[in-house]
Amino acid sequence: MSLNFCNDCGYILQPEEDINNNKLIYKCGHCENIQHINDSCVYKNEHIITANSENRENLPEDIVDDPTLPIKNEECPQCKAKEAVLHQSFYQSSNVRKTGMKVNYICCQCKFQWEPKKEQTDD
Repeated sequence: MSLNFCNDCGYILQPEEDINNNKLIYKCGHCENIQHINDSCVYKNEHIITANSENRENLPEDIVDDPTLPIKNEECPQCKAKEAVLHQSFYQSSNVRKTGMKVNYICCQCKFQWEPKKEQTDD
């Protein structure tokens, strides 16, 4: 994702939706020039994640307001609210030297974080 500039006047292009063609376009706010750019990403939110003493991630408090994260019907173990954001992150363990993906729920009401229960499989 990078800034895009108008070929005619050099101003920064603003992303807009072309409703008729269901496409993303970039429009100059100065000269009204329209440019079609293949990059469909207009915003990327990268979190810097660290683990606290309980081995939970220290996520920003407003992560529950992120419209790009799915909201699930999961009961919070702390406050019993019924909505939680599903957050996935990659991790790398320094002592075991392995990588993987970690899934956490974050309560939309009290912001408590927990890992989903692992399902038992009958082999």
